[in-house]
Amino acid sequence: MSNLEKGAIPIFTELKKLIESSRQHVALFVNEELTMLYWNIGKLIHKHLLTNGRADYGKEILPTLSAELICDYGKGFFTRNPSKMIKFFELCKYERFLGSNFIQKYKIVMI
Repeated sequence: MSNLEKGAIPIFTELKKLIESSRQHVALFVNEELTMLYWNIGKLIHKHLLTNGRADYGKEILPTLSAELICDYGKGFFTRNPSKMIKFFELCKYERFLGSNFIQKYKIVMI
């Protein structure tokens, strides 16, 4: 702050608490949304590429799929990351287990 001490204005402490609380809520929300996104990506790839005898085809097409995703969404979709998303889906096939309590308890961070 300019010439003011941090504690000189009573509202400063309240504003700081409000900002920090909002930051924490945003971080939790983003983590939960990303976790669900990665789970759904794993589910979709598993469903369309790895079931009904298409596992070999799916494994072959995964690098191509990753390359397309990288072009549109950045390097977070290198082949190993969609592979991790598939494994995540396979480990947690039932979406009801992926609520915020599950995410917070196990500190899920995919990438």
